[in-house]
Amino acid sequence: MYSKSKSNVAEDNPIRNRSTANGLTWGWVRPGTAEWLVYLPGLALVVLYTWCLDDAFIYFRYVDNFIAGNGLVYNRGEFVEGFTSPLWCLLLILLRALGLDYAVIILLSGVVAYTCFWYILIVVNRTLSPPDSQGLNLPLAMLAPNFAVATWFTSGMETPLVLVVAALVAVYVMARENRGIGILLGLAPLVRPELALTLVILFLWKVLQDRRIPWGLAAWWLLFNGSWLAFRIYYYADLFPNTYYLKAAFAPWQGLLYLHDALQPYHFLLLVAAMGVFLHTAGRPISRRATRPCPRAVLLFIAVLQTAYVVKMGGDTWHFRLLLFPYVLVVVAATAGLADQVAAGCAARGQQFLVPAGLLFVFLLTLGSYPRQLAQHPVRVQLTQLLTPEGDEKSSIFDLYPHVYSDGIECPSLYSCKSFITRAHIGAGQRDPREDAGGLANRPYAEVLTSWWCVTNWENIRSYAVHPLGLTQPVLARFPAPSVLPGHKFGLVPLGEDIAAISRAHGNAWVPGMFRQAVEEGNAPAWIAQNLDAIEMLEQKALNTHGWRKNLSLAFTRVPPLVSPTL
Repeated sequence: MYSKSKSNVAEDNPIRNRSTANGLTWGWVRPGTAEWLVYLPGLALVVLYTWCLDDAFIYFRYVDNFIAGNGLVYNRGEFVEGFTSPLWCLLLILLRALGLDYAVIILLSGVVAYTCFWYILIVVNRTLSPPDSQGLNLPLAMLAPNFAVATWFTSGMETPLVLVVAALVAVYVMARENRGIGILLGLAPLVRPELALTLVILFLWKVLQDRRIPWGLAAWWLLFNGSWLAFRIYYYADLFPNTYYLKAAFAPWQGLLYLHDALQPYHFLLLVAAMGVFLHTAGRPISRRATRPCPRAVLLFIAVLQTAYVVKMGGDTWHFRLLLFPYVLVVVAATAGLADQVAAGCAARGQQFLVPAGLLFVFLLTLGSYPRQLAQHPVRVQLTQLLTPEGDEKSSIFDLYPHVYSDGIECPSLYSCKSFITRAHIGAGQRDPREDAGGLANRPYAEVLTSWWCVTNWENIRSYAVHPLGLTQPVLARFPAPSVLPGHKFGLVPLGEDIAAISRAHGNAWVPGMFRQAVEEGNAPAWIAQNLDAIEMLEQKALNTHGWRKNLSLAFTRVPPLVSPTL
């Protein structure tokens, strides 16, 4: 329908579109009945699986400190960028400043992101469908009921934005130029830094395809990301966030295990193969516009590169999280528009009910699938509230849910999901950070925490926190400890205790010169004495006074690699 002129489009057509000399653009689309029937259960799953990941409380502590007047910091006076997604952090600041608690923010952002994702995939599917499209949307049938997709629309992390960006990349490639989409995609590296690679590929593809430079995409990309880089240098005296140093790794075997863990439960390869056979036997003739191999190939190429990056770094401790983006692109590239194309061929042979029946089968098959970590479907899992776990929190959780963890990969939304979402609600209700403005900024920390549970550090925001896994501590992030799990270096824990002990001796804070003083007094362990020069350089970064020239010099100064002490 996008290839027809306006005069050839029926007045009652549900699609209002435009066409250009360069190719297809997109307009507003009216969802079909089948797409509404997919939207409603998908939305119900997003609400049902609403949860909060412990790592999200890192964002929450940064946000509450900012609103309380302490700056965008984890600890007052300590300038370390310990979060991965600047855009998600800024969005949380906006919503939190409106007085919303985090439980509401998580649910609201999930519902909004899911709705945007659903609609954008309708636009993509219509772009590749015949003029008399019935809204038979195979990508939505494979994605909306998928447990791993639905559950990551919440979590308190940046994953809702990742899913929306994936859909925007698909529509940008399939539906050609759109200024608004170009602006939104310019923000992609601020959602997750590795998405900058996607923008590079999109830029090069547009140059090769249209024989012109996509100045709009490039300009917004440079504006948004250049602005944040300038802020990072001015505020944090660094070129990269702290997580960049912590999570740089090469563990492809674990990454391949992670890839298998993500794809196997949802019959991905089987569905794609069945789609190909069905298309070949029942869908001919297929229009050239519907196949459009080059844009599909671009999406697949982006997906392969992003997957290779995930595999190289060893994947993640959380089922499916880092593969959300490439998975959506693969599904769209393989299936967008094909159900309507096949339906057109079947209708000519009097088999018009074949494709809707096939879509229903795909939907139900995906809906009934769940990760191998679970002994039963997640809808049936009985969850216990863990508001105040006693003793070792991790042990108590795994005693209750021994089936949520396998091969270093944990199942999302069931791992203390009700515990953390409830604690986020209760904690936000007990303390309004706006009421802390002024008073909290001048109040010394009463104690030092070394909990690796981010929720505990957030609930005790008036205490100095040394995260012993290095997520917000620059010295620990750069220390060469092996990763027991992806992004988890448990060998850093005793080093974090060493830093905490020195901080306690200096007023429960990171004080300039405290590491050198501890070394000179003989109160520092060997690893601090041996790495003192590098630690003091990191100290200058973390305790900087926001002098532009000084911070620019610090950002481009190489920190000597930290080494394990010589015994």
